[in-house]
Amino acid sequence: MLRHTRFGRTSMAVLVAASSAIVNVVACSDSEQRDVFSSEVDAADAAHLPETGTEPTLDGGPADAGPSFDAASEPVTCSVTPCAVELAAGENHVCARMSAGDVRCWGSDDFGSLGRGEPDADTRDVSFGPLTVVELPKSVQITAAYRTTCARGEDGSVKCWGGNDRGQLGLTPLTTDTRAHPQPTVVGLSAPATRIDIGQRSACALLSTGGLACWGANDKMQLGREETGTTLSPGPSKVPGLKVMRTAASNTTTYALTDDDKLAAWGALAAREGSLDPDPLPAVIPTLNRVTDVSVGLTHACAIAEGSVYCWGSSAKYALCTGLPSKETLPAHAALYSDAYPQQISVARNNTCVRLTDGTVQCCGDGSRGQLGAPLADGGGTVALSFTKATSFTGHAVQVVTTAQTTCALLRTGEVDCWGGNQHGELGQGTADDDAHPTPAAVHFQ
Repeated sequence: MLRHTRFGRTSMAVLVAASSAIVNVVACSDSEQRDVFSSEVDAADAAHLPETGTEPTLDGGPADAGPSFDAASEPVTCSVTPCAVELAAGENHVCARMSAGDVRCWGSDDFGSLGRGEPDADTRDVSFGPLTVVELPKSVQITAAYRTTCARGEDGSVKCWGGNDRGQLGLTPLTTDTRAHPQPTVVGLSAPATRIDIGQRSACALLSTGGLACWGANDKMQLGREETGTTLSPGPSKVPGLKVMRTAASNTTTYALTDDDKLAAWGALAAREGSLDPDPLPAVIPTLNRVTDVSVGLTHACAIAEGSVYCWGSSAKYALCTGLPSKETLPAHAALYSDAYPQQISVARNNTCVRLTDGTVQCCGDGSRGQLGAPLADGGGTVALSFTKATSFTGHAVQVVTTAQTTCALLRTGEVDCWGGNQHGELGQGTADDDAHPTPAAVHFQ
C-alpha cells in the first residue's frame, strides 16, 4: 500500500491522476489534437506507470523504510581497465573521465564536441567509438551541456571545446560563432578553478580565491554581472552572502548550490515568485531545503531536496516526473517508488533520470528510443508520466547522465552502460543506427 509523505502531493494522487489521463484519452476521437500540457495522454504512451511501493521520507517513516540518506557520491572501485570515474553528457554526446586522467568522448561530433582536434586535410575521424580528447593535461573534473564540454586540470586550468554560439568556450578576445571547435582551448580565468560547470548557453567556474566567474549568454542577466551585453567573456559574478559550491544553468537562469544546502537562482525568474524579472542578484528558492543535487535542461530543472525529487519548468514529454501535465512554475514533488533514496539526478530535453542509494536507476519522460531502460510497449513509443525503474539495467550505478535520446550509467566497477538512442553513436559501440535500444550495452573503450 502506498504511504502518504509530507512532501507535496501524495503518491496515491499521482496514480489517480495518471489513471484518469488514460481514461480521458479513450473518450477522445483520433482526429482531436491534444494539448501537450493537458492531462490527456495516449494509452500507449502511458504504458509505463510507476511501480507501486513505499516512498521513504527522511524523518517520521517506519523503521524499514530504507537506508539513511547520504548525499555523498559513491566511489568507483576500478575493478576493470581502462576505468571510468566520471561521466558528462551534452545534447548528443557523452564523455568519460578515466582513472588515468584522460578524457574519452563519443557520440555527435558536429561542433567538435568530442575534442578530437583539427583534422588533417579532409581526413576527419568519423569513428563513433570513444576516443581520447587531444591535448588535455591530467583532468580531475569534466562537465558538458548542449554541444560544449570542459575539463579542469590538476593545476586549476580549464580547457573547453565544442559549440561556441554564445561564447561558452571563454575565448580571448570574446568570440561567438557557429563553427566547430574540436581543439580544446584554455579559458582565461583570473585564478585557478576549483570547479567548472557548463550550462546550456553559459559557464561558471569557482576560483581558488573564493570568487565565482561566469561567461557566455547574458541576455537575461544570468551571469550575475554588472556589465550589459548579450554575451560576456569570463568575469566575476556577484553572489553576496552566498558561498557557492557548484552551479547549473538553463538558457536563461543560473542556479547555485550553496554550502548551507540552499538552492539560489538568478537571471530569468524561475522556481520562485518575485516582482523583478530578470533578476541579476541571487535569491534562495524558499520551498527547497537541504538541497543535495540539481540538474538543468533546456526547459525544465530538477533538484533533490530533503531526500525527495522536485521539478519545475515545462516538458512536452512529461519529464517533470510528477504524473501530471508537465508544466510547473514552482518546484513540484516527483514521487519515487522505492525504499531507496534519490542521490543524483540528470535532466535532458525530454527525460529525467535519477540514481538511487541502492545503485538502481529510475527515469521518466520519453521512451521512444528505449532510454527508459524498460521494454517498449507493443506498437511503438512510450511515455512515462512518473519515475519508472530501468528494469533492463542490472548493474550498480554510481552516476547517471542523459542525452537527448540516451541514458548512460557509470558502474561501481568503472564500466559504463548506455541504453536508448544510437543515432549519433551515443551507445559507444563504434556504430550508429536509428533503432531503439532499451537493453544496456557496455561502452567499448579502446
